[in-house]
Amino acid sequence: MAALAAEPEAPPKAGFHVPPVPTPAQGEDEAVTITFISSFRDPAAYRALAEGFHEIHPDIKVDVQSFTLSGSSGIVGIEQMAANGDCFRFAAGSITPGEAQYLLSLDPLLNATPSFPRDDYYPSFWQMCEQGGQLWCLPYDGRVGVVHYNKALFDAAGVPYPQPEWTLDDLVAKALALTQGEGADKQYGFSGYTNEELALGVVLRLRGGALWDMAASPPRPQFDAPTVVDAVRWYANLASADGIRPVVHLNLPWDQMLKETQPAIYLVEGGKVAMWTQYADMDPYLQRAIPSMGTVPFPRYNSHSTFAALVDAHYISAQTEHPQACWDWLTFLGEQVTAVAGAPVRRSLTDSADFRQHVGADVADAYLAALQASDPALVLGAQPSWMGSANRWFYEAYDAVLDGGDAEQALGEAQRKAKAFVTCVETRHNLEGRELTEACALQIDPEYPAVP
Repeated sequence: MAALAAEPEAPPKAGFHVPPVPTPAQGEDEAVTITFISSFRDPAAYRALAEGFHEIHPDIKVDVQSFTLSGSSGIVGIEQMAANGDCFRFAAGSITPGEAQYLLSLDPLLNATPSFPRDDYYPSFWQMCEQGGQLWCLPYDGRVGVVHYNKALFDAAGVPYPQPEWTLDDLVAKALALTQGEGADKQYGFSGYTNEELALGVVLRLRGGALWDMAASPPRPQFDAPTVVDAVRWYANLASADGIRPVVHLNLPWDQMLKETQPAIYLVEGGKVAMWTQYADMDPYLQRAIPSMGTVPFPRYNSHSTFAALVDAHYISAQTEHPQACWDWLTFLGEQVTAVAGAPVRRSLTDSADFRQHVGADVADAYLAALQASDPALVLGAQPSWMGSANRWFYEAYDAVLDGGDAEQALGEAQRKAKAFVTCVETRHNLEGRELTEACALQIDPEYPAVP
């Protein structure tokens, strides 16, 4: 039978250079050692996995290292990671053409592995590794947004625990019932904990709002849409009017931000908050501080559900001399859960007994329920990085509403600045990253803070 001709690969989109896969270096015994950077994660779990991998692949040794800021500027990106390791762990998300030059496109390796379980990955996570028509990483660890709750406070007040099918109205009712006291002794029903942006973003989605029209190219801001105005006003009132959550602004200088966020964090860890949002991971400190902690997915609103996630992925450096060895290692890791801090990004692993044992049945159930949400629109990072720069004006408007300002007026001004910013971005094709933000943001708003 004549061999079928391979379908031609789609050319990469303009602006993305796809380096060829290097020919693996061969030694006399063909044994190779690759360096894997575990990012800032504790490398212990990866080192244990590397031992198991070496038993299966005796011709490959994996030297697991963690990244250190020693001698660096304090800003760590893909360039630094790729320069220090053959392959590495890093946040998944929008990859610029400038960053892509340091990475190996994984498409040739993927195409040469017909048994690769592509359909086992949750689409929202897989898409975070695709950019410019190419696959740049393999998603691995999803820190899924959830609501944690302090069972001891619920028990003391006689309030039933939240259930997986609960609603936004249920959250408010429970928070009101669990808010009590005044001043330093006050107990809050709800908090954004370490990430108020997450809580606000979830409320936006649940109440039908979206900050950006992602169907447009480039995406267009819609900060002043009626649904956004309604959601911002509603969430701000939980603190300013109802008093069921601490007041935390989102657009303050770093030193002032710490003065607000640190007390809010201490309230949760000190047992003074009944419910809080968090990108869940295996946080031993919080588990020790709140031993009776429960976990549920985000509430629903009018039968609408959403989920949010931050995703870490595995990459291969364009400089590696051992791409196949790295690929074998990364595909091996894709089958493991012991280095996962949040939730696996594959259906077979989230359904596995190993994962349930790793995180506990209640947490596993909450993750599964979250991943089945009807609107997975808050998988963060899968968007141009400049959008985050424009969002600063949205947070500025939110702070004004939190302080009693008019929502329509504040968000209308934020919309004006964001629209002008996008127009500037469209004309600056030769810039990206920090240079793009500084050139456009400062042109629109001379008071825009310096980009670190």
